[in-house]
Amino acid sequence: MSGEQFLIWNARGLNSQARRIAVRDVIVLERVSVVCLLETKVAVFSVNMINELLGPDFDYSYLPLVGSLGVFWLDGGRDKWQTSQVAFDVFSITLCLATVDQNGDYICWLTVVYGPIDHALKEGFLSELEGLAATYTGPWLICGDFNLIYQAQDKNNAKLNRHLM
Repeated sequence: MSGEQFLIWNARGLNSQARRIAVRDVIVLERVSVVCLLETKVAVFSVNMINELLGPDFDYSYLPLVGSLGVFWLDGGRDKWQTSQVAFDVFSITLCLATVDQNGDYICWLTVVYGPIDHALKEGFLSELEGLAATYTGPWLICGDFNLIYQAQDKNNAKLNRHLM
């Protein structure tokens, strides 16, 4: 798995063709093999949109847009990764990644999250993460936008919910 490039990007909207092409340029330039796009604000991706973003060499899964929760997009370059066991939850997508090479298989779990902005949903989000941690064994990468504050200095105003920090 050494040398593999992962791209995790809070896109804040991919309805514009120019934005999709900008993402594709980064994928090509950096030779990214796994792409995780959040907050795409696209409910349904057409084949043309997918090709603009990724080209034909990626498999993908996404959570449809629901209110302000955004969209998750997981891609494994077919020439480097095999994906299986894709599981959709309320705030996350998890899948198993296995390398496709002659040096032996490497398998890990990848979870991409988009945490809710609504404070009333955050407890459910954290419970979902606890359940995921209990479910998957072995190497596990969890990434995305948690929409949580770790420290008071991470906040741009004085409104803090210390219970969720």
